[in-house]
Amino acid sequence: MNVGKLSELILKRSVINKFRNKRAEVISGARAGGDAAIMQIDGRLVTAVSCSTEGDFFNPREMCLSHILTDARITAIRAVNSVSAEGGSPFALLIAMILPPTIEEKEMKQIMETFESVAKELNLQIAGGHSEVSGKVFQPVFTVTAYGNGAVKITDKKEEQTLYGKDIVMTGYTALEGSGVVAVKNRRQLEERFAPGYLDKAKGYLEQISISEHARIAMEHNASVMHDLSETGVFGGLWELGEKLRSGLEIHVRKIPVLQETIELSEYMDLNPYTMQSSGSLLVVAEDGNGLVETYREAGIHAAVIGKVTEGNDRVLLNQEERRFLEQPRS
Repeated sequence: MNVGKLSELILKRSVINKFRNKRAEVISGARAGGDAAIMQIDGRLVTAVSCSTEGDFFNPREMCLSHILTDARITAIRAVNSVSAEGGSPFALLIAMILPPTIEEKEMKQIMETFESVAKELNLQIAGGHSEVSGKVFQPVFTVTAYGNGAVKITDKKEEQTLYGKDIVMTGYTALEGSGVVAVKNRRQLEERFAPGYLDKAKGYLEQISISEHARIAMEHNASVMHDLSETGVFGGLWELGEKLRSGLEIHVRKIPVLQETIELSEYMDLNPYTMQSSGSLLVVAEDGNGLVETYREAGIHAAVIGKVTEGNDRVLLNQEERRFLEQPRS
């Protein structure tokens, strides 16, 4: 199979469909478009999700500490983002690491300092985890599980129908994570074209990929549904939102916010910015999209209304006179 996140078809057919045993404590488990599981423990709702990153996908056999630390930070924030997008208030992390024999203890300390810096930045505690050295890996493999409380309730089928016509708001910018990763992991190649300061600016996008505050504001604005963008990019995230809502979407491509640096870096690397990793952005379904955008603006967060929820299952991209269907993301 291809490297990367499993396609939705394979995920449903060979993974999720194999989850048959049920427990009353699990209110909402694995599902298409779901950001995190929702459980009820001692009368309280708790959200939980695990995210993994496997080494340097640009140079898989070149050990580079800066790349490893970038992966560690992204893995932790992705997990926290998913809990936030499901309406949870994150409070703890479990860190699992499988490290190659080539790793040194001083490097392992720096990895843990990176995880701890994320925990401090987002007011979380690292509650435990697992660490081991294995000869079966040549790059570190990180799995971070985030826990949160106070999850919102799941929308049922009757409530889904009331979402038709509501606005879809996107916070942040397209491919913030992807642009930062490209700037870090392709620095030498990119310096042939771009100035160091330009690349430093793109690298700084990785400091902007947390969406916990985005989700908090959306919940205060009585948002109907939220969905975190990450590995599958904006287009993949929109498809997943449609699956989560079990509805159609109508999206104006030119309204999707994207930075000029992202456009230029993706063109140079022959990448599609709309399918690059997009942690740092949140999709929000809201009654008053323009009002929510204004609230974000007052909080110093960029956001835009990019479309609406529609009846049926058609997920449509509009680009001036062009009208085409959004494709299901594939691994």
